[in-house]
Amino acid sequence: MCEMPKESDQFVVDRSKVVDYLLNKYHLEGKSKAVFFISLGFSPEKWETLSEALLQAGISGETIEKEANQFGEKMIKVSELVVPTGANRLVRTVWFRRLSFDAWRLVTAYPERGLKDDSGT
Repeated sequence: MCEMPKESDQFVVDRSKVVDYLLNKYHLEGKSKAVFFISLGFSPEKWETLSEALLQAGISGETIEKEANQFGEKMIKVSELVVPTGANRLVRTVWFRRLSFDAWRLVTAYPERGLKDDSGT
């Protein structure tokens, strides 16, 4: 298994992924994620705060799964997300890297279930 480099320029969190999906309470698939992230103090108006927290999660998180296909590689990480309310939470982030690109791009993020985190859940 190859070790992932930790440089931040190898992970990308697009503005549209954060604003239009993860913080959009009206998105058909992302609304439950928006409720979760907004409850932690993140907001669409200050989307950069969540973007930076997710970027750090990608850099420092533990890789729990990695698989490749004909389009590229998928990687799943579990990380502690630093949140504005101060009650850091464990999240699972999913990243994808196309074969022709170097950077890992965020696909989605959601609360990690089944593990004890700072909230006691």
